[in-house]
Amino acid sequence: MTPVEPARKLEVMSGNGQGGFGGGMLQGPLVVRVTRGGQPVANVLVSFSANAGILAPDNATTDADGIAQVRWRMPDDEAVIPAARATAQLASGTAADSVIFSARLARRDEMDLLTAPAGVSVRFLAYNAGEYHPTQAVRYTFTDSMLVRFRDYTASDEIAAFAPGYAPLLVLPDWRARRDTIHLPFTSEVLRIPITIWVVQPPFDSTARLVNMHLQKVAQVWEPRARIGLRDVRIVDATGFPQAHLFQGDGLTLCNPAEKEAIGWDVGRLNVYYLGQSRFNDITPSGSYCGSGWIEIPPLAWQRPPFTTLAHEIGHGFLGGWHETSEENVMHFRAAGANLTEGQMFRAHYSENSILNTLFNGHPANLWRPCSQDPTAASPRCLPTDAVVD
Repeated sequence: MTPVEPARKLEVMSGNGQGGFGGGMLQGPLVVRVTRGGQPVANVLVSFSANAGILAPDNATTDADGIAQVRWRMPDDEAVIPAARATAQLASGTAADSVIFSARLARRDEMDLLTAPAGVSVRFLAYNAGEYHPTQAVRYTFTDSMLVRFRDYTASDEIAAFAPGYAPLLVLPDWRARRDTIHLPFTSEVLRIPITIWVVQPPFDSTARLVNMHLQKVAQVWEPRARIGLRDVRIVDATGFPQAHLFQGDGLTLCNPAEKEAIGWDVGRLNVYYLGQSRFNDITPSGSYCGSGWIEIPPLAWQRPPFTTLAHEIGHGFLGGWHETSEENVMHFRAAGANLTEGQMFRAHYSENSILNTLFNGHPANLWRPCSQDPTAASPRCLPTDAVVD
């Protein structure tokens, strides 16, 4: 007689009874094992289905240890979660060859605790640092502290946090399986950048008066928004320098390196040149951020109310050279017509070409790392312009 081969057995290994919340991925996968006669069976297709939520993927093949697993995202309606069920079944089997997983609402001790200085109203964004996706980011607003229910638990999740009167924060928590207590160490300290302004285009006195109006606008815009300001302001009368005539008048070339050699360059400082009219600015009254703490401003730009040109070009330096146009709102995204978002401003703290990194290697006490706006680049992506918190 031919011996009867033992039947395949499907059993739950882990993932049953986990706590979840509306729209969130359960922390652990749903894991099953297929055995025959107590021994694991590889290459068996297991189908998964759920009466609520989303399974990803909806089938899996067992590995050498007989293990197959999928992830389960909870339905958005939390009232449905206690009755949610997921079924795993051998693809070639019957209903008897199946196991069932259940879920429940997460308990408070399974949620993460966020804290901030007393009385501080916080808006924050949690997202995957390696590859930002707006639809997968988590946004919350709270004061003092709150229990947080993150949608996913990944070791690469960062938190970008914002509070009025404080510098933006970038935090990379040490995520754990159960409750994490994450303190957001906001600082009200103003990071002040030393600046030298070279007034090349005459007359000096009238230009210098407008320069001071520009400096006031810089303080009004960036100190409350990002706790970034200026210090050791040096305004140099370069109108009579021996080679100043080369950079006066019309038709100048934008960001000409000869300018720094002919006029001057203060190492370790932001250098701004108030020049003659550039070819670009014959039509558009705008300045130019040339990179590495170097700014050029022509007459049409510095003479134009509301005198935000310097604040705008410094903003380019904070944002690593992103292209916007100059408007009353200081940074105005040309394509979308949107105001400066906190996502744009936050890039100041870790954009490779940022003035802050050129002079200071990032804001004190904040995490810094290289990033790129190019989705094909090897370095992680920067928080992009659509990362709005509110």
